[in-house]
Amino acid sequence: MYDALRDLHNSLNRVSEITVEIDAQAPQALSDHRVAERLETVRCSLVVILTGYFESFLRQTAQSFITSVNSRGIPYSTLPESLRVKNLEEGGRALMQRVREERGGRTTWLTASSNDIASRLGSINSSTSCDLVWEGFAQTRANPDFQVVKEFLSNLSVADPANKLAAATGISHQLMQTTLESLLRMRNESAHSGQPSIVPTPSNLRDFCDFLEKVAGGLVQILSDHLMDVAFMPQRMRL
Repeated sequence: MYDALRDLHNSLNRVSEITVEIDAQAPQALSDHRVAERLETVRCSLVVILTGYFESFLRQTAQSFITSVNSRGIPYSTLPESLRVKNLEEGGRALMQRVREERGGRTTWLTASSNDIASRLGSINSSTSCDLVWEGFAQTRANPDFQVVKEFLSNLSVADPANKLAAATGISHQLMQTTLESLLRMRNESAHSGQPSIVPTPSNLRDFCDFLEKVAGGLVQILSDHLMDVAFMPQRMRL
């Protein structure tokens, strides 16, 4: 999970560096509309890229968490019920999606074969260990708003995710919700409109970078603590 956090940090730093370069070109943009239009296009592109970076972080984090659980040799029947339910529910959806993709010759972020996913779903019958389907816990609905972030944690059996995230980040529920809504609104206008009514400023983009890094750090802290729960303790350590 810390690898995913590091990757996100590096990606966000690149965006912040670009915004500094945009600021440096502001005097030229005032006197040349072509420069101004080009920089506006760059800013719109960056807000779309930011949400992609955050989605990638969530998927990497889900994979890391589930891989850690799988490596501990924990019988499926002793895992938290909410985790078992989501493994079957969302893992089943991932399997159906992959079957459709294979039939159509398409590939998305799901790279495992349908046979591989089916095999992992079948591992729940093992009495000694299991191989949870991490892809089932990595769904972001393409637009990870506050509700998606809360569900991301609750799907991994974290109780009271909103309050835990607020405590870990120092950001209130309301501010997290409104900031993610603002980010996604700008993202969708930039991605789907030829002339977005809201163009993010370099300052907006840097604020979004800082915000996403704080939220990501809080998520990793919560999940790292969660892995210390007795429910995820290897069997040999419970004796």
